[in-house]
Amino acid sequence: MDLPDLWEGRYLIEIAALGANDRPIIPGAFVQLTIRPPWYRSVPAITLGVLALLLMFFLGVRWFLRRRLRIERERSEREQDLLRERIRIAQDLHDDLGSSLALIGMESELARMDVSEPGAREALRKVSDGAREVTDNMRRIVWALGSGQDTMADLVAYIRSSAAELLDRAGIELETRIDLEASEAKLSVDQRRHLLLISKEMLLNAVKHSAARRIELEIAQRDGRLHIMVRDDGRGFDPGSIDGTGTGTISMRARAVSLGGHLSIQSQAGHGTTVKVDILVTVESV
Repeated sequence: MDLPDLWEGRYLIEIAALGANDRPIIPGAFVQLTIRPPWYRSVPAITLGVLALLLMFFLGVRWFLRRRLRIERERSEREQDLLRERIRIAQDLHDDLGSSLALIGMESELARMDVSEPGAREALRKVSDGAREVTDNMRRIVWALGSGQDTMADLVAYIRSSAAELLDRAGIELETRIDLEASEAKLSVDQRRHLLLISKEMLLNAVKHSAARRIELEIAQRDGRLHIMVRDDGRGFDPGSIDGTGTGTISMRARAVSLGGHLSIQSQAGHGTTVKVDILVTVESV
């Protein structure tokens, strides 16, 4: 008896002798037949196969996660090495160049006291002011590169402190208004550097060119954007009479654009000037 197409399972087979009219001659006999599946379709084999697939999946996921963790660790180590190098360069700049500039400024001030000729005194004053300005700029860059103070609150505190020092030296009253939505948000080195230099240029322009008695500094962070405003009560000017390329305007505009923002200037002769910067702030973590 050949039964090639039977699938595995249990069968009850009836065997009988048939006559000419296909009727049993004698009562048939029943035979129980059990066909077992091949080993690869057995329950243990299927179970082992499923377990093997799960193990392979687990090992694959584990390998992927470990590889990703190793890449992240290597990237973090490179960033730490870069940060340490930045801090080292910043410290060297501060210690070497900063002390030299401070000495130049002090010596020129002392020389100016001993010189009676007005032209020479004015030249020495310019040397002293230039050395002081370069020192201040270098201090800002050093702070942005390697201070370790990288939050929005740190940046705003530094800007406010620098503004107070600058305006106190110029004898100008300062009013500040600060409104931060996420004061602990971290900023990148480029963001800190650009924002520091933009705010510095805005304040210096007001001090040097406005003849103001009072300057307002407003910094607000809302909806992922940072708004910086400097308003003075000085002489003002006619915006149509200038081409917008002086007093660091090009530099400020370029820095604002690089941060996804824009700069606007509003002024009227005799009614002061308002400079606003609106910048997209993408923080590293909040």
